Amino acid sequence: MSIPQDDQQTQDQSKFYNLFGSGHAYVRRIREVAVKRADPFVACDLYALDNGQTRRFDVKVVGSEAEKQILQLKADVDKGVRVAIEYRISDIYAETYEDQNHAGQFKPSIKGRLLKVLWVGEGDIKEPAELTFNGLAYLNSVRTRQDSLAASLSALHGAADAVEYTPFDCVVERSLDETFRKFGSELEAKKRILLGFKSSGLSPRVFTYDKGDKQGQPGVSLGTTLREVRWAKVDGQEVIKAAA
Repeated sequence: MSIPQDDQQTQDQSKFYNLFGSGHAYVRRIREVAVKRADPFVACDLYALDNGQTRRFDVKVVGSEAEKQILQLKADVDKGVRVAIEYRISDIYAETYEDQNHAGQFKPSIKGRLLKVLWVGEGDIKEPAELTFNGLAYLNSVRTRQDSLAASLSALHGAADAVEYTPFDCVVERSLDETFRKFGSELEAKKRILLGFKSSGLSPRVFTYDKGDKQGQPGVSLGTTLREVRWAKVDGQEVIKAAA
């Protein structure tokens, strides 16, 4: 999927597309990862709280400040101390791996980059917490699912000259129904829709591709609830203006 020139020029002058996630998580498995012909990097697992459930992220820590903060937690984490953080991650994507105990069965692995540690504490996180995502995406489809609307998004992240896409399978919040019914009509007319979005919650689902180059291979769909459309363009024309 290529990005039209007008979308590149108007959405991000730095030519870098961000897909951000934020929330609260417990930190585990802080480690330094050796890489052939490159510098080692710091990584850790985040067990993010999401409306009473826990979602695991395998993240690379980027930036000197974030690395410093995470490495300062390593001694306590290695001792089994329950260390919690408020975080910001980016460039979320999902892969599959084969379950070692069940041949032929695959599980999701969600990856990303840890950009910021905003707060650190010990013990249980007692306040309600959920994952939230912010980014820009192409709208692929709008459909009816039971008694609500659903939408398929391809969220952009990375450099514009090597952009990558993370698929989201969204439940559309009721307040957005009218907007997405209009979007559905635009898609039927073969128009291209790019939008800025906010969503919450995450539910990964493993599936098998039934066509294309990946036919027969496992993939991961990331379920989420679409809460807000911050701006939108149809064939490059602004139809929802971003708030100042």
